[in-house]
Amino acid sequence: MKIEGFFPKLLIKNLKREKNINGIFSYFGTVFFADLSGFTSISEYFASFGREGSEELTKVLNDFFSRFYESLKKYDGDILRFAGDAVTTFFEGRSSYEKASKFSEDLLKMMNSFENYKTKFGNINLRLKGGISSGSCVLVILGKEKKDYVFTGEAIRWAVEAEKGAKPNEILSSKKEEIEIEEKNFEDRFLNKDIFNYFLSPYLKEVIEKKEEEIINGHRKVVVIFIRLGKGLSFEKFILETIEEVIDLVERYGGYLNKIDFSDKGNLLMVLFGAPLSIGEEIERALEFLNDLKKISREKNVSIKIGVNYENVYCGIVGSKERFEYTVMGDGVNTAARLMEISPENEAIFSENFYEKISNKYNFETLPPVKLKGKERQVNIGILKGKKGERQEIPFIVGRKKEIEELEIFLNKKNIDKPNIAFIKGPSGIGKSYLINYFFEKNNLAEKVIYGRCSYISSTIPYGILKDLILGTFSKFKINFNKEYILNVLKKEAFEIYNYSNIILNFFGFEEKTVDVPAELYKNLLWKMVLVLIEEILKENKIYWLIDNSHFLDGETKEYISYILDFLEDGKFYIFILGRDDINIKNLDLFLELKPFNYLEAKEFGLNYLKVKDLPEKATSKAFDVSGGNPLFLQEILKLMLKSGYLQRDEEFQEVMTIDETLKLELPDTFENIAISQLDLLSLDVKQKVMELSIFGENIPVDFLSYLKIEEKFLKELVNQNIFFGYNPYKKQYFFLKQSYQYAIYNSIGFSYKRKIHKKIGNILEKIYKDDEKYLNLIAYHFSSARVLKAIPYLLKILENSKKTFSLYESYNTLKDIIEILRLNKRDHKKYLIDAANLGLSIGKLEESEKLLLEEEKNFKGKFKAKANYILGEILRIKGSFKEAEERLINSLKFSKKKEDKFKSKFLL
Repeated sequence: MKIEGFFPKLLIKNLKREKNINGIFSYFGTVFFADLSGFTSISEYFASFGREGSEELTKVLNDFFSRFYESLKKYDGDILRFAGDAVTTFFEGRSSYEKASKFSEDLLKMMNSFENYKTKFGNINLRLKGGISSGSCVLVILGKEKKDYVFTGEAIRWAVEAEKGAKPNEILSSKKEEIEIEEKNFEDRFLNKDIFNYFLSPYLKEVIEKKEEEIINGHRKVVVIFIRLGKGLSFEKFILETIEEVIDLVERYGGYLNKIDFSDKGNLLMVLFGAPLSIGEEIERALEFLNDLKKISREKNVSIKIGVNYENVYCGIVGSKERFEYTVMGDGVNTAARLMEISPENEAIFSENFYEKISNKYNFETLPPVKLKGKERQVNIGILKGKKGERQEIPFIVGRKKEIEELEIFLNKKNIDKPNIAFIKGPSGIGKSYLINYFFEKNNLAEKVIYGRCSYISSTIPYGILKDLILGTFSKFKINFNKEYILNVLKKEAFEIYNYSNIILNFFGFEEKTVDVPAELYKNLLWKMVLVLIEEILKENKIYWLIDNSHFLDGETKEYISYILDFLEDGKFYIFILGRDDINIKNLDLFLELKPFNYLEAKEFGLNYLKVKDLPEKATSKAFDVSGGNPLFLQEILKLMLKSGYLQRDEEFQEVMTIDETLKLELPDTFENIAISQLDLLSLDVKQKVMELSIFGENIPVDFLSYLKIEEKFLKELVNQNIFFGYNPYKKQYFFLKQSYQYAIYNSIGFSYKRKIHKKIGNILEKIYKDDEKYLNLIAYHFSSARVLKAIPYLLKILENSKKTFSLYESYNTLKDIIEILRLNKRDHKKYLIDAANLGLSIGKLEESEKLLLEEEKNFKGKFKAKANYILGEILRIKGSFKEAEERLINSLKFSKKKEDKFKSKFLL
């Protein structure tokens, strides 16, 4: 891709010929305007598949536009502007109408290849409607420090009108004029590419020049604003006065003017805050921009309608390699457009996603929920009523005193015949780890606790955290945990199962001969043996386990904790669990749900964190408003205030903070955007490396950097600046300072780029550790995330191991991964689908199992149809839908050939 590909040839030609950039320039020729028929429903269909759907839609559009542009070049055509679903092209000169007509004939033939077009989410039909008209085409270039361009004129207006009357895959002609062209001699000057700086953000320019477009193709939270300015205005007044002021306004507030569109949808503008770069305080800046925009509309007496949404959207470069534009796509964009459509004149409608983020500072009037086009559910909306008055400070207890008191009671409860279990729930950054570590320090437990930290990768390893905790327990009490120790304990305490001791020896990696017993018995014996080992330690010790990030806890460890609570008769065992989601473990002794700080708590936190006696109310208020009282987010905001110079220590009294009123402070409006905005501040090279490392994982061994072709010096620099990374000299590995940073960066990366790096890492790991069983799950994780067939052998091995240990949850999740990869690679997966549904039935995943089968029921034949109907019948029976269950079981009998299968269906009937 070249910078020139971002702009129409007509604009570049004009910049070469004219000495002044700004102005109104008329050209004569023929306009071909096309709209993808039914694009909204196609877009919303892909949006239903989430982030991956948006990316697949981009591939479809890029394929369409690439072929479109190849055909257009044959007739010397030019793309003036395109959005997700519409494109305006221009043919200049006397024979322009004939060229446009021939192009439209070629285009209709090309559209045949988009009938029943294959995508990974099924086949779609892409159809096109078009209109042709000849006449004047006016190019207007305007703006001061930042410029934009608009194409308008009668040829465009008439072409749009013609398109409105066309049917799918039909192109209508509106007007053919005999064009008299006065030949002029222009000085075709050399074009200095620096001129593009007026039109293109420096960041986009750098990305395109370095051919790093994959870096900016991804998902991020963005404020999307659709604006419709009133119709029926004089050309000069609208263009020269209103649009130029809007361009300046967008630039002033750090937004990005993504589109100006005078096509069939009227005088539309789309403005973004948070893309292509996040500079912080997206929501605040958007509101300030809208406030000034309304002032302009009143001064100019221009009617205005506005729709505003704040959502995760797909951002990236769309088009062909030779002609492309940066845009945003997805359901979040469609929602903003729909809100604009229903907005009253001179009003803005906000989505709930937007106003719930700022409701602590602004008053919004909630309106009755509305049904938007393409949405199954009603959408909550509101209108802005203005800023809130002075905040009422309310009495409070500093810190987490109440929670500490409840933990103290829990610790001293002294269960006699059962373990003690506490669960602390709260969102990321709320202070779960801080609270529990403070509690441990206060009660002299810090050195006694065994820590188990879950991660996404550990969630794929059955009993992974359980093994870590047990091995950590033996290490904590300085017990020589070897083969002889295990055998002696089993011989003394559980002689009746001693002959099966190879089960637990293999579990801990001692590589003994496999015990040939049924899988369920294997699991029961393993659980009993582990329990015996725990009971042995409890004879003389108290055990304290901490499980952090329980939302990533593997199903088997979670199941085993419930087993301990049922069968361990000892009150000297304490388990503390921290997580974002409900743990679904019965018989909890303590449940705490942490809430954000209120205003006074936030102020007290700020004083303690900064170690000062006074903090300006304005700074406290701003930090509280942005963070919403989330402690970690609040801490990061205070750091940014210090770093920017907005918050400073008084030169004379160091324990007093002052603020620099002259400094315009930009702050991220979500914790995730802190990571994204810091990432955006890095150079492209460093940014790319950080993104790759977020894909690798939370911890990065120094030895692995050379395989990734990453120099260690760049990581050392980031560690020294306290950006993203820390270093553990004992383990010789770098690590993300906050797991939340890693997730935020990882989730912002586009699927294609993410898969590419996952595959690269998988290949490296395979080359080094292929025969090492310890790395089986890690290799499988990266190949699975890359969605490549190389993952299948590893996943099948994991499935085999899981079945041996009766790890049903692991088996189920592995089967789902296998199905997804085979499906995406268009391979047969019916056998695994039936196995997964059957297993899901046995572990209570009724809805998921039913959905798996119903989605592909039409592809089943013979024995697969019989088994699918049997499983569906069983699900319906459990749910109490007996009549439907009976129909399914009768169908199962029809297709069953084996006596065993027939007997099962008859028995259930």
